[in-house]
Formats: sequence, structure tokens, C-alpha cells
Amino acid sequence: AVSIYPNPLNQDVLSIDFGGLNISNAVVKIFNMSGQTVYQTKINNTTHVELDLSGLLKKSIYIISIDTGQSIVTSKLLAQ
Repeated sequence: AVSIYPNPLNQDVLSIDFGGLNISNAVVKIFNMSGQTVYQTKINNTTHVELDLSGLLKKSIYIISIDTGQSIVTSKLLAQ
């Protein structure tokens, strides 16, 4: 199970925990409500990652998508 926190995001760092699984070559994307990609990164060989989103997200609702190559996890993300 993938955990994304804090949500709502009221700070600059978003944490993603992959439930102990070592994830290789995953792609994390954050989309605004118009469907535009506002953030994208690749992550390799990790069970946990912290993304520095300083100044990237305005107060709004976003969609975060994590493609591990085996599955795609999507979730709403509220930025405050």
C-alpha cells in the first residue's frame, strides 16, 4: 500500500511511503485540475521518498499519480 502524506499539504515536503517495497524507476506526476502536469520526477531504489514542492503548488486541489511500472496509484492532493 502506498501512503501519501501530509494530505492536505500545508508545508513544502510531500512524503510517499511504499509500504516496505523497494520501488525502482517509478514516475511521480502531479496534475492541476485542468490536467496540466505541474510536477514530475523519477524515483529509484527506495521504499520512501520526500518531495520538495517549495513554491510549486498554489492553494488548490491536485491529482498525484505514481506509476511503478507494475501499477498506477492516483490520489487527490489538497494544497493549503
